[in-house]
Amino acid sequence: MEYEITNPYSDELVNFLQIWISGQKEHFTPTITQNTFDFQDKNQLLPFFSTHAQGFIGKFGGREEGIYTVRNPERNGVFIFVIEGAFEVQN
Repeated sequence: MEYEITNPYSDELVNFLQIWISGQKEHFTPTITQNTFDFQDKNQLLPFFSTHAQGFIGKFGGREEGIYTVRNPERNGVFIFVIEGAFEVQN
């Protein structure tokens, strides 16, 4: 599966995020679990879609930590995308 992240507003302030998900399989229909986020619970990963893959979103403060455990590490991996700030991922 291939992912592409683009910003069509290179000279403008962006106050929204669109995530488009598509798949090659006929039965690919992601289930949206939540479509607006106010991030009252900071420093947590919040689920926002699930299908044969899962997507999470979160807002973290400086030097905060979070843990995500891959369900099947022999078959699955993790894709991390940071919108703003410095972020460190290990293991």
